[in-house]
Amino acid sequence: YTPKQLLSKRLFWMIWVTMALVISGGLMSIGLFPVYGSSIGLASAEAALAVSIFSAFNGFGRPLAGLLADRFGVMRVMIVTYCIQTLTLLSFPILAVNQLGLSISAALLGWGFAVTLGLFPVLTAICFGIKHLGVNYGLVFTAFGVGALAPSLGTWFSSTNRGDALPFFAAGILAAVG
Repeated sequence: YTPKQLLSKRLFWMIWVTMALVISGGLMSIGLFPVYGSSIGLASAEAALAVSIFSAFNGFGRPLAGLLADRFGVMRVMIVTYCIQTLTLLSFPILAVNQLGLSISAALLGWGFAVTLGLFPVLTAICFGIKHLGVNYGLVFTAFGVGALAPSLGTWFSSTNRGDALPFFAAGILAAVG
């Protein structure tokens, strides 16, 4: 598909909205790990460790996401991952009550980010072909920009209710809808 044809397809908009929703959860949560960690009694360095864990799973998870997608299919990997991401975010106040729980949550959410950034280009190629993949995926990737607005909302929630898990719950709803 040409970029013009792509923009007229319902499937493009479904993919775009899905990416915007699931990316919002990852971007919202990564910035709130230290604040949330401090609210459950962790030292600043312990709380900030969650950001490093998220980042490691995000970075190193991308090749694994590709391997799993090659073996089981892109949609299967994405659906399972986003179910895990949704459950992690919705159960955040129950799961992330100590260093281990926060670290596991960060790892699972980092994995979700890895799948998103590793497999949406593949999904775009599968759905719309490779001839215009650079431009077409660029159009899909504009959803990341919309998702980048989520951290501001999460920070606002967090500043009004310091340490509250509400932003994580909101991100879980977004992931579930996505």
